[in-house]
Amino acid sequence: MIKKVLVFLTVMVLVLVSGCTQQDTPEEDVTVQQGDTVSINYTGRLGDDTVVMTSDIDLAKQEKLYVYGNIYRPLMFTVGVDENVYQGLHEGIIGMTLNETRIIKIPAEKGSGMPVEELFISLPISDVKTNFGGAIPEVGTQIALDSTALNKYTNLTMPDPFMKGKVLQVNETHLFVDFNYVYTGKTIFLETTVLSIQRDT
Repeated sequence: MIKKVLVFLTVMVLVLVSGCTQQDTPEEDVTVQQGDTVSINYTGRLGDDTVVMTSDIDLAKQEKLYVYGNIYRPLMFTVGVDENVYQGLHEGIIGMTLNETRIIKIPAEKGSGMPVEELFISLPISDVKTNFGGAIPEVGTQIALDSTALNKYTNLTMPDPFMKGKVLQVNETHLFVDFNYVYTGKTIFLETTVLSIQRDT
């Protein structure tokens, strides 16, 4: 009887030891890999610390970036897959762990891109007056025009229904406007916090 009890206890000890060595890796030890679906909070700044994008609605309002109707929430994407996410973010998030915060440097060529020459457009003042009630926008101001109205001035297909541009110069006959994305050509420092990591197994 004592021998049977000893055998039983030995088997139980082996089972317990085996169970301890086969525990799953804690989630906080998982690092982001290609193909993972992640959720992040983010705030992007320029080199002079100007905030240019954020998932934090309170910060957006504080920095006067808030746009009515925009949804401010964590960004979820699949690493190395989603085309709407900066390449620099895809690369910089690799190796991050759950709840880790990292500032990812995203150069223009891996972020918002370099300026496109065709988006520097000369607009006749007569056309501009028609769109702005007879007024002529001043240098440095931002204007928005229907992309179809711009098609006759460039061979480039406009990426958005309404294009925003910064007025660079005004003379007696024309406005010279830069319709490139406002942060094109700039390096963005993206403060990134990983909120979740999902991996297909």
